[in-house]
Amino acid sequence: MEKICKECKNPFEATRRNQLYHPKCKIEVNNRIAREFNEQTKDVSNILKKNFKILKALQERNSETISLIRLNKEGFNLQFHTHQMFDSELNKPILFTYCLGLIEIKQKHYELREFTIR
Repeated sequence: MEKICKECKNPFEATRRNQLYHPKCKIEVNNRIAREFNEQTKDVSNILKKNFKILKALQERNSETISLIRLNKEGFNLQFHTHQMFDSELNKPILFTYCLGLIEIKQKHYELREFTIR
């Protein structure tokens, strides 16, 4: 069955009834979609990686309590984290960047904790 490719507008012989593109254009369309997705997520991903590197370096220096000022000086962006959990004992949220969590222990001072997935 002959169809018109939605990408290049040229006719092609479709092997399936719902086929929209001929094979070469299908690859180009999928690559464009992937490239657009990567461009949209690259900035956030870079911020998360930087945050993780900062926390890992602080952990290696055995920094238990970290001030918000110090985090900011290091370039940490507190607005970006991978997930959040609530500590019911302290009644406070834990902000995670991958496996490293920050919990506010007093105003603008955080404790760094590492968590492992079981």
